Amino acid sequence: MLVRYLTLVLSLGSLPRLLPGQEIPTTAEAQVNRQAVQGTVGDPTAPSTSIVSPALIASVTSADKMAIGSLGTTLGRNSGGELNLWLRGSGPLDQSDNTVPVILGDLQGVRSATRLAAGLTVTRWRWDIDVKGQRAVCRRVFGDPELAPDSITKLLKEAVRAAPEGRTQVVRDSVLDYMVGKRCSKHRLPAAYRRAFDDQVDYGRIWLLAAHAEYGRQTYRYADTLALSYAKTTERVNAFDVGAGMYQPAWRLLLAGHVRLERGFSEGTPRQYCIPTGPSPGLQCRTVALAPPSLQNVALGTLELRWFANAHWGLSPRLTCDFSGERGLGFELPILVRQDTDKGFTSAFILGARSKSSDPSIDDRLYVALRLGVAYGVGL
Repeated sequence: MLVRYLTLVLSLGSLPRLLPGQEIPTTAEAQVNRQAVQGTVGDPTAPSTSIVSPALIASVTSADKMAIGSLGTTLGRNSGGELNLWLRGSGPLDQSDNTVPVILGDLQGVRSATRLAAGLTVTRWRWDIDVKGQRAVCRRVFGDPELAPDSITKLLKEAVRAAPEGRTQVVRDSVLDYMVGKRCSKHRLPAAYRRAFDDQVDYGRIWLLAAHAEYGRQTYRYADTLALSYAKTTERVNAFDVGAGMYQPAWRLLLAGHVRLERGFSEGTPRQYCIPTGPSPGLQCRTVALAPPSLQNVALGTLELRWFANAHWGLSPRLTCDFSGERGLGFELPILVRQDTDKGFTSAFILGARSKSSDPSIDDRLYVALRLGVAYGVGL
């Protein structure tokens, strides 16, 4: 019996030992939270505080249609901080003589331009694991034959049978301590104890800082009333955006804000204008502005919340203010949908409203928008 006991102790002692805190991996819930952050902030409707993944997206609103393509790569994973670098291209799908810049709830005035954007997003996340607390949960389970996995119960019984007389409890406790140190993990616990295991993890907060720049060209069509002809001009538009956010994993809630400086152009109110054509009496009529576009610099500020009901859908109410007062206030309520837990929210149904119409001749203060997209990878 003594030989069997020594053989058991030697075989256990020959296994490699890990440093304190290393033997218990990040829990499954922590992995889900981490993936949620990568996708949380992968919302194409709010790129100022987003982690951008490769994706193809079609954006269809009640006023326009856009194509959006993005590339992104993430550096420094699993080091407590990540750097996401990305590029995005976008352009209108339905540009025509009647197209004017569309201003939705985010109050951007360069939406209909063909644009290229480049940006970066920095995330910082530190979480703490109470290893002693998790081991205490495992010890409580492993020490109860009715709760412990069969393999651990069998090993404890063999150790007790092989123990020298009078040292049964000492041997059992030693083997139990070793099993707790080596095999303590969530998947070995009954469902009723997994919550207690996860409660020993403080998921902390995730901090985000993001910035991006945009450059684009937009063609404006208008009527030259002096030359009695239709004309067009192409202008350069650009914008710079900086944002910050804080994600609370325990609440699945992101609070973010950003400021956007935009150099764009404002068209006049479109009117129906007709010009004579050909030698015979005839008119060609179009609904266009009656003057070239005028330069308009805008400063916008946005606050938003993103709440995730589960891994596949969430809500993201956001409020935008135009500090110049030209466009008033805008509000949007996107319902976000994503394919997988490690990919961004590439699709959304958006309800929107703004305090001022984009044009005095129409009342478009209320609108709906639909974004449909597919992420074809998490990163490069």
